[in-house]
Amino acid sequence: MKALTTPIRLAGLTLALGAALPAFAGPDDTLLSARDAFRANDLAKLAAIGDKLPDTYPLKDYPDYWLTWKALDRNDDAQVRRFLSRVQEGLMPERIRNEWVKKLGQREDWTAFAEEWKKLPAEAATRNRTAMAN
Repeated sequence: MKALTTPIRLAGLTLALGAALPAFAGPDDTLLSARDAFRANDLAKLAAIGDKLPDTYPLKDYPDYWLTWKALDRNDDAQVRRFLSRVQEGLMPERIRNEWVKKLGQREDWTAFAEEWKKLPAEAATRNRTAMAN
């Protein structure tokens, strides 16, 4: 009888531990959920997930970056400004600002365009100038 109860106990323990795993999901799993929300265009879920990442997590800015990327398509300049004021160095703000300058030019918002153009790195400004000439 003892041999029969041990496998049943192990099965019960395995089920209990398996059910508890989502509670132990780490920041990597959270980031993957944010990426899935970005791909599904579920912006509310993306915003909620981004707030759950710890400040010490090195990829913490990605959900906000993805939200801001989507904001470019909606001409949501406030979201773009928030992101650029919070994340000031690296490739992410450079890419956002580069795309934003293009959008500002398309919208003929020349005041904001001139303000943001000055903040682009020289090589990005040259690429934009060439792209806009074509």
